[in-house]
Amino acid sequence: MSSPKFSRPEGGELTYYYMAIQVTASTSASYTFVCDSRMDTYGYLYTLPFIPSSPQSNLVAAKDDGGSQGNFQITVTFTATQSMILVVTTYHPDNIGEFNISIHGPAQLSLTPYISASNTETNTNETTSVETTATTTTTSTTPIITTATTVTTKIATKKSTKRTKKKVIRPTITTPTAVT
Repeated sequence: MSSPKFSRPEGGELTYYYMAIQVTASTSASYTFVCDSRMDTYGYLYTLPFIPSSPQSNLVAAKDDGGSQGNFQITVTFTATQSMILVVTTYHPDNIGEFNISIHGPAQLSLTPYISASNTETNTNETTSVETTATTTTTSTTPIITTATTVTTKIATKKSTKRTKKKVIRPTITTPTAVT
C-alpha cells in the first residue's frame, strides 16, 4: 500500500498518514463532509492543487472535531464544476485505520483519488480501496432530496515501510451511479 505522509497544519514537525480525494461538484451548493471512524480524525479541504510539502497553501477549511467521537465535520460551498481536495488524516501521528466519509448536499459529487508526486512510504503487504455509494433520503419536514456519498478506506500502515519517490499504488474508485 502506498501511504503518503505530510506535516499537517497545526501538526508541528510531526508527519501524519493521509488520503487525498478529489471532490468535484456538478451543482453550486453547500455540502457537509462527516467522518466516522474509531480513530480521532482530522479533515482538510484544499483548492487545487494540494501540495503536501506546503500544507497551508490553498487551504479552504480545516476541522478536528464537529462530528461524533472526535471525528471531523466540514461544511463548504462549491460552485458548479469546482473541484477541491479532501484530505483525511488523523489527530495523532502514525495512527492507522478505516474511516467512512458521508457527504450531504443537494447533488451527488464526483470522487476520484488524488495522488501527488511527493515522497511516500510503501507497504506491499496491504491494499487500499475507496468505495462510494449513493443514497437518497427525503425528510417529511423539507421536501429536498439529499444525496450522501460514503468513502471507506484504510488510511495507512506503518509496518514494513521504506522511502520511495516513484512507485504509487492508486486506490480503486467505484463511482456511484446517478440517483433518481
